[in-house]
Formats: sequence, C-alpha cells, structure tokens
Amino acid sequence: MLKTIKSLSLGFVLISLAALSLLISDWDRRTGAHQHIPRVAILQHASTPVLDDAVRGMIDGLAKEGFVDGKTISYQRFNSEGDISISNSIAKEIVAGNFDLFLTSSTISMQTLANANRGHKTVQLFGAVADPAAAGVGIDMSKPLDHPANLVGIGSFMSVDRPFQIAREMFPALKDVGVAWNPAEANSRAFVVKAREVCRQLGITPGSSCAAGRQTAGPRESDRRTDSS
Repeated sequence: MLKTIKSLSLGFVLISLAALSLLISDWDRRTGAHQHIPRVAILQHASTPVLDDAVRGMIDGLAKEGFVDGKTISYQRFNSEGDISISNSIAKEIVAGNFDLFLTSSTISMQTLANANRGHKTVQLFGAVADPAAAGVGIDMSKPLDHPANLVGIGSFMSVDRPFQIAREMFPALKDVGVAWNPAEANSRAFVVKAREVCRQLGITPGSSCAAGRQTAGPRESDRRTDSS
C-alpha cells in the first residue's frame, strides 16, 4: 500500500512540474483576448504498453490540471520506433521546433533529447526512466537538486529482487539464470548490474547474452511521428 501511494505521489509531482512549467512559459504570452496555446512535444522510444501508458498518464494528468488537448494545449507526438539514430534526428527536429515544453517517455528518449537540448532553455520533463543518474545527462542521485536547469523528472527503478526470489521459491534447486540485455541502453545496464547483485546474494549464477538494438540506414516518415491531431 505504501509503495502504491509513493508511486502515485511521484506521478502527481511530475504532472505538477509539467503544469507549472507550462504556466511559467505562457505567462509572458498572454495578451488581452488572445491567449497563446502552449505547444508540447512528446517523444517516446518505441510503441510498447509501458511507454504508451506513461505518455497517456502525462496527457491525462495535464488534462486534470486544465491543459486539454486542442483547447488549452497542443501536443505533437514523436516516436522513433526503437531506432536510436532516428531518435537523435527527431530530438534535433524537436529542439528546433519552437515548442514550449518537452515530454519524454523512456531512457533513450530522455538521453537523445537532453543531449540535443544542451544549452537551450526549453524545459524537458522525463518519465518512464529506470535510472536517470546512469543515463549520463548530468543527474546525480546523491545530489537531487544538482541537475541541468532545463531537465527534470522522476526515476522509476522497478524491483529486481522480487522476481528472482519468486523464481527461487518456485524452483528451490535453481542455480543458473540467463539474462538478455542491451549494452547500448543505460537502463538495461542498470538492471543487469542489480540482477547480478541479487543473484550473488541468492547463490544463483547469472549468465548473460547481449542483444544489439535495431538500426536502420535512415528515418522513414512512418517511423518518425504521429500527430495527436
């Protein structure tokens, strides 16, 4: 119960930060009857239930704060469909797109947009990131307030201990476990490091296999974006 409340509290904090950022960015643009509608870019790395849910939660949360798509806010969604090179290209396009706020879902999306956004003032809020400190974007978990001024969000490192404990309970004689991971992804490295630590504690030998991420020669328009309109 406490874990659920904590998880929900973190979500509320992220949405509140997004709403506050939008209000601040829009403050100087309100003139008489003409009100500027904030433009928000959303970047996610792939079409998966977890990342889709994270984006849906961001949009629903902002709607509860009064930012309704098409009325008081305008979203443009981008999806690199699992391709890092496309994600880098999209990130540059977003930074040059005159948006008021950036939202990212996944570690790689956070990394590519944060790198493209270095030296710029547009605020980026990230979610669905396992270990922000391991992503190499200037975040130090021991100093949570020491981060790039335009980069803020919430890490959501999932439990690694419990799955191995359940496996041991189901198979008491368990000695070896195979772990497939992608060395190109910081979140994957963070989880496999933790998995090895848990396996040592349980007397399990972890075997690992590296999986290379998908790369293509160049971006396809169908891979690059999906507009909310």
